[in-house]
Amino acid sequence: MGENQKASKKGKLIKSFAHLCTITLGAVIAGFALEAFFVPNSVIDGGIIGISMIASHVTNFNLGILIIILNAPFIVLAFQKMGGKFVFRTAYANIILALALNFFHNYKVTNDILLATVFG
Repeated sequence: MGENQKASKKGKLIKSFAHLCTITLGAVIAGFALEAFFVPNSVIDGGIIGISMIASHVTNFNLGILIIILNAPFIVLAFQKMGGKFVFRTAYANIILALALNFFHNYKVTNDILLATVFG
C-alpha cells in the first residue's frame, strides 16, 4: 500500500469519526431539549418524535424506545433507497437520542411554556 493510499484511508477514517462525533453531539442536544423543555411542559414536537411523545404520554411507555420502534420501518425503507452508510448513521443517531432521553429524564429547566418552546 502506497503513502497516498494510507493517507487517504486515514483521512476517511478521521472524517467518519468526525461525522459520528457530530451526530452524537446533535442527538444529545436534541435529547436534552426534548426532556428538559418539551416533555415537562407538555409541548409536542413534530414528526415521528411528536407521535412518540403523544404515545409515551398516553401509555407511560419509555419515549426513547418508542422513537426507536416508530423509526424502524423508515430505517428499513431507507436502506433500500439510501444505502448502508446512511442507514447506519441514522440508526446510530436514533440510539444515541434514545439514550440521551433516558439520561436527561425528569430534568426540567423552566416552567414557562413560551421559553420552553423557544429554547427547545
